[in-house]
Amino acid sequence: QLKIDFRSQVAIAFLAFLATAALTGVIGNRADAFLVNNLPALLSQEITLRAGWLATVAMLIAGLLLFAIIGYEAALRNASNLNRINDALARNISTLYIPDSSRPEAQKNAKRVTRDLFKTIVKKRPFDTCGIAIYYPDPSGNYLRTWEWYSAPNENSESLGFYIGENSGRNAPIRARGIAGETFIDGETRIVHFQKDGTADNNLYMSFDRGTTSYRSLICVAILSDLDQSSIGVLCLYSREAKTFDSSGVRTIIESIAYRFSFVLLSFA
Repeated sequence: QLKIDFRSQVAIAFLAFLATAALTGVIGNRADAFLVNNLPALLSQEITLRAGWLATVAMLIAGLLLFAIIGYEAALRNASNLNRINDALARNISTLYIPDSSRPEAQKNAKRVTRDLFKTIVKKRPFDTCGIAIYYPDPSGNYLRTWEWYSAPNENSESLGFYIGENSGRNAPIRARGIAGETFIDGETRIVHFQKDGTADNNLYMSFDRGTTSYRSLICVAILSDLDQSSIGVLCLYSREAKTFDSSGVRTIIESIAYRFSFVLLSFA
């Protein structure tokens, strides 16, 4: 059995201390040297990384703010447009309902008010590139005809008619419903885009003589009776720009405008 006396234990402890001190010194010196040589680079990388993250976050926040500002301005513009239309309608509402007036006289007043509203609508963005029209059932009740229109581009051919009768042969152009007719029947808002050669992205579209000015997009909105929500006409806007009606906000304001015109059409119905 191995026996270690007290002096041997002291010697071993002293050697262990020397070894530990030496090892600590070597590692410590190397650690010091590593930090001295590499700390600036490590700090630089950390600072660069943090700067990159901060720049990314700042760009995201700036983008969100810009998006919010653009949306807010668009909302204000739409509200302003609708307020102008409300003001124009309020100025003329008293002339729409004249006691004891004949139907032709009432319709004449309604058309005058409609032209005033049309001029108000197309004065500012996004409708300043638009033509506008209302299609209304003819005396037979089988076709929608141009009732009133303003500004080009617009389909204003005298032959224009959208069939809304009971028996619609869609394959026969003269009896086809077209976009306006379909909108009148089901009340659904429809947006159509056109390529430069005039090709539509909706096969329900019927081509008519457009006159001298072409357009790149259109929207058709049903004018609904406030009494029973049935269609009494169709409001269509035609734009020289392809994306005028793509925004949901623009679509909503046009549907609101169509509602205003229901008061006009019901004044002589």
